[in-house]
Amino acid sequence: MSELKHDDEKQTNIFFQLEPQDLMHALRLHFRQHLRSRPGFIRLAITWVLAVVAYGILVAGLVDPNDAFVSILSFAILAPVAITGIPFLIVYTFGGRTARRTFREQKRYRNPFIFRGPRAVFISGVISAKHACNGAIS
Repeated sequence: MSELKHDDEKQTNIFFQLEPQDLMHALRLHFRQHLRSRPGFIRLAITWVLAVVAYGILVAGLVDPNDAFVSILSFAILAPVAITGIPFLIVYTFGGRTARRTFREQKRYRNPFIFRGPRAVFISGVISAKHACNGAIS
């Protein structure tokens, strides 16, 4: 019997409950990680190039070449601010509303999450995939 008690002491349970603020922070974190990732940066660069080319085509036919060059150059300088700023404002302005709506619609988020596993897994601060696949998450 002492073996069973010894094994029970090695088990650790962690309970936590999600809140709408947790989802909002996760949305913001996901956005920041996307901007810092290589594919995210490439997408922003391609969007910037396409926007400058489209603006150049529109402006070049309307005004003389000298004025068009200055206009295209000023657009090329301001476009990255808009390309990153507009999604930033959307995420940081409407992110709370979206998180609350998602939390309200997804009833699963209201239930507490329980992580069970060996104590060594939780001490390291990482829940390994091996333990998660063995029913460590309920």
